[in-house]
Amino acid sequence: MKILHIIPSVSLIRGGPSHAVLEMVWELRQQGIDAVIATTNDDGDGLLQVPFNQWIDYPISATEADKTVPVQFFSRFSPALTSIREFTFSFSLTLWLWQHIREYDLLHIHAVFSYPSAIAMKIANLAKVPYIIRPLGSLAQWSLQQGAQKKQLYLRLIQQEIQQANALHFTSTQEQQEATASGLAFSSFVLPHGLTLPPSRPDAKTQLRDWLNLPAEDPVILFLSRLHPKKGLDALIAALGQLSNQRFQFVVAGRGTPEYEAELHQQLQAARIQDRTHCVGFVSGDRKHLLLQGSDLFALPSHSENFGIAVLEAMAAGLPVLITPEVALADLVHSEQLGWVASQSPSELAHAIQTCLTTPRIAQSMGERAGQLVRSQFTWQSTIQQLIHHYQTFVQPSSIPASSTMLDAITPVILTYNEADNIDRTLQRLKWAKRIIVVDSYSQDETLQILAKYPQVELFQRSFDTHANQWNYGLEQVQTEWVLSLDADYCLSEELTAEMAALSTDSEFDSYFLPFKYCVFGKPLRKTLLPPREALFRKSKAVYVDDGHTQLLKAEGCSSVLNGPIYHDDRKSFSRWLWAQDRYALLEVQKLLTTPQSDLSFGDRIRQTKVLAPLVVLLYCLILHQGLFDGWRGWFYAFQRVLAEMILSARLIEASYRRNTIQTTNEPVLTRPLESTS
Repeated sequence: MKILHIIPSVSLIRGGPSHAVLEMVWELRQQGIDAVIATTNDDGDGLLQVPFNQWIDYPISATEADKTVPVQFFSRFSPALTSIREFTFSFSLTLWLWQHIREYDLLHIHAVFSYPSAIAMKIANLAKVPYIIRPLGSLAQWSLQQGAQKKQLYLRLIQQEIQQANALHFTSTQEQQEATASGLAFSSFVLPHGLTLPPSRPDAKTQLRDWLNLPAEDPVILFLSRLHPKKGLDALIAALGQLSNQRFQFVVAGRGTPEYEAELHQQLQAARIQDRTHCVGFVSGDRKHLLLQGSDLFALPSHSENFGIAVLEAMAAGLPVLITPEVALADLVHSEQLGWVASQSPSELAHAIQTCLTTPRIAQSMGERAGQLVRSQFTWQSTIQQLIHHYQTFVQPSSIPASSTMLDAITPVILTYNEADNIDRTLQRLKWAKRIIVVDSYSQDETLQILAKYPQVELFQRSFDTHANQWNYGLEQVQTEWVLSLDADYCLSEELTAEMAALSTDSEFDSYFLPFKYCVFGKPLRKTLLPPREALFRKSKAVYVDDGHTQLLKAEGCSSVLNGPIYHDDRKSFSRWLWAQDRYALLEVQKLLTTPQSDLSFGDRIRQTKVLAPLVVLLYCLILHQGLFDGWRGWFYAFQRVLAEMILSARLIEASYRRNTIQTTNEPVLTRPLESTS
């Protein structure tokens, strides 16, 4: 495949995205993809001194001159007016694209509010060349609020090109959700940045203190980013001003406009920390690695970060980090205890910094965990394999070399009973599968007719007795090493498919847990009650057992968690949902009344109280899982879950009143398969 990357600038002054595209293209070329970059000679307020209109081998970093990628530079229009200069207009780039764009199988366009990006979208659209857009956070809420009128006008001009893109490439789920809120309609996938790990410098702390003449015993707090109001440096300075009784040194690495830098110096004086602040300007290469590995805390209290490459670099260096919830890595930092997540309130930031300074061992362990996590999950090699799969999805088949992937070793298994409302959407997302096993319990609607439209579906019919028996029967029909178990209303996301394709068939893991996003009438909610489900596993290492109204996979060996979600998108009627919930409740009551107390989960013990569960679920759905922010869909989901708990509570009260278990209540025997649990 020939992939053309378009970006307004590859100048390191422009920050992480420019450096990331250089590393991305280098790794693509290492994996056999003919990837190149077309850009301008933009260098912030200045211009790069590079040859124009010819391919040159351009180093991906100042410290890796031997690693180069093909880049062609075009002259940027450079008037004195900053707003026009920042638009990065280039007539020569426009002409070149008209002449050469059809030579490429796909364009990967980086940025939105810039001339090179916009003209590349328009020409690719006219030339019928597939293209992907990486917005770089420009469609996030905070970004759209800056110069809102101008950006709304600009969006109207390129709205068609954005919506007709093959996909938008987001680097975090948070960025994807904020872009969706903009009102634009688009296809998308989420794929985070990778990272090239720097060489270790064991003496970095000593060297840093020697370079800046810092007291050896003082911890160093590092801010390393572009100097811009978006980055929240003013809040960080105010926070440090509240810690005058603490020993610390503050290092600011980055460059901004002269006006903003002067404003920051005034803030440092007002906070009375100018005597312990060291502004070192823009750094790269060895100096950057020295700062990251020699400091004790990395702080970036940004208003908005679609990913946060600088945060990832700090974590890779073994630094604990202090960030705001608006940084896309915040959930990861919080859940894995890699640092602190605080609002931009100076008092909250000050409290987090004080905690770090007064508990150095805890901070050090956080940094060590951060380094280990980055090394295991954020390398370019694994990221690029997933990116290539996305490219292959959009490029004409004749351009894709034949290859064998993990997908060839996976057989999806699906259970059905009257799933005509759902099964077609599920199968549409499984077109990559060579064989799909469907175990049907003699459906009476149009399920079988829909299944017949898919040649890779192999249908087996079996009378339903229990979920575990039904699933194990399906496993017996599988001939591949790996199994993907799916309910009929589970739709794979593109991110998950790409992530599975990038896995090795010889993986050290024997099973994978897959996260879920619950959908209400096709739209995903922010969060869900469903935990990740162990759904991708080696056939030889797994068996199903019954667990209440559902089944439980017993898998041997090591497991891991994938990031791409499954969308739980049940479109069956409400009356059918009520029918299923009542039957689920019968089996759950039997489980709650017969299982020893010590074997019940915390949630099951709450259900045993009969009255607490509906209230807890309501608060959980609307508050903890932010259903309030999902509008009426969030309320609908909360209503469904509360109603399900009320049905279960009513059945429990009934069973207690009869002073017997569900087996002695003369309830009708279950003769129909049960649908999904949510």
